[in-house]
Amino acid sequence: MRAWPSAFVILTLASVAAAAPSATERTLARELFEQGRKLMADKDYPKACAKLAESQRLDPAPGTLLNLAVCHEAEGKTATAWAEFNDALSLAKRDGRKDRIDLATQHLADLEPRLSRLTIEVPAASRLSGLEIELDGSRVGRPAWGSGVPVDPGTHQVTARAPGWKDWQAEITLGDRADRKTITVPALQKASTKVGEAPEKRKPAARDVGTGSGQRTTGYVVGGLGIVALGVGGYFGLRAYSRWDDRNAHCTDAGCDPTGVDAGDDAKQAATIANIGVGVGAAALATGVILVLTAGPSERAAASVTPDGRGMTLRYQRSF
Repeated sequence: MRAWPSAFVILTLASVAAAAPSATERTLARELFEQGRKLMADKDYPKACAKLAESQRLDPAPGTLLNLAVCHEAEGKTATAWAEFNDALSLAKRDGRKDRIDLATQHLADLEPRLSRLTIEVPAASRLSGLEIELDGSRVGRPAWGSGVPVDPGTHQVTARAPGWKDWQAEITLGDRADRKTITVPALQKASTKVGEAPEKRKPAARDVGTGSGQRTTGYVVGGLGIVALGVGGYFGLRAYSRWDDRNAHCTDAGCDPTGVDAGDDAKQAATIANIGVGVGAAALATGVILVLTAGPSERAAASVTPDGRGMTLRYQRSF
């Protein structure tokens, strides 16, 4: 049985849970947002961006993301701003906010020709089994090898590692406007064992023969997570209705006041989370039921030493 379905459910549920800030987090996020805007007006961009980034982490919102992108652009972090403007543009299109669409589009057009790009070349001789490449601590997948990756101006660290081989690291610095540089990963050196040091021996571990018991356990876990996700979806569904009523109370044919705009944004965000929660919950619950119902028998191996201490016998216990 492959493990990816349950892993997908767990990761998706984690993202849903992370999108549900508490009242305290929402209050703190709003305060940090206001402080960040004031610092931007004073051109103190490093502090302003830090405030806005924390506000976005506590309570993700399209408007905060757009302000954060503007701040990072002013700070000189062109690649970071470019990625944030792209995300903000997608959210603006989803919400039908033409003003935000126009703003993000204009900034992207200005940023594109200024981006500095780093190309990480990995020759065939360097492509070992299990090789991983990291850029500033973030993994660079094989499809990105040999492609120009947008990076912020400054110094960056490239790391290559593979099991049984010594890590390789190098630093490279890119300029602040349309700089193009390439770094080549060399063949790694074999990791040597110290003189007199014997290779580590692994002790055999008791294990289950068959997957029946493990599959049932996975089914119960996945089903339980499905129930949790359905609960999250139901909660945010009710919140979406409530915030939409708040929005309507502050909107007329002529438009909405700031409270109405915020309530509308909250309602749309809550509706999105509700849809994800219900969809994931239903899928997880169904997957859990299928795993439990289709689980076969399992056998557990138990070892015992013979009376003379010279041998070992194995016995198997089958369970359903």
